[in-house]
Amino acid sequence: MTERHGSGRMSPHSDEPQDSGDVLGRVREQLQTAVNGIVTELENAGSSGSRANADAIDALLRRLLDDVGEIKLELQRARSERLEDLTLVVDLLTTSWRAVERRLERIDRNVERFAGRPGHGTRPPSRLP
Repeated sequence: MTERHGSGRMSPHSDEPQDSGDVLGRVREQLQTAVNGIVTELENAGSSGSRANADAIDALLRRLLDDVGEIKLELQRARSERLEDLTLVVDLLTTSWRAVERRLERIDRNVERFAGRPGHGTRPPSRLP
């Protein structure tokens, strides 16, 4: 799906994960392009002062509103993706620490069992006369 953007077109939304700084930079550029393109068209349409130009201005403003809405949705998608990534990282860390804790408990039990056996932990008696 190709999205409108100002007087041009935006590239289709990619499903590839993107760096949040990259997304914000791209959104900033898209917004500037959309606003600049529409402001230029408004200036051109407003110079004549006719009813047709007023309708054109209204259409351009609606298009600007749509473009800003699309940019807002893209920012919300990027935020949602970052939250999903953060949730996954927290889950992985929690699961890993639980596994480490279980393993340490097993090691502690084995050490205690080994230390509790008779004859272990002490030196064997000497057989010298």
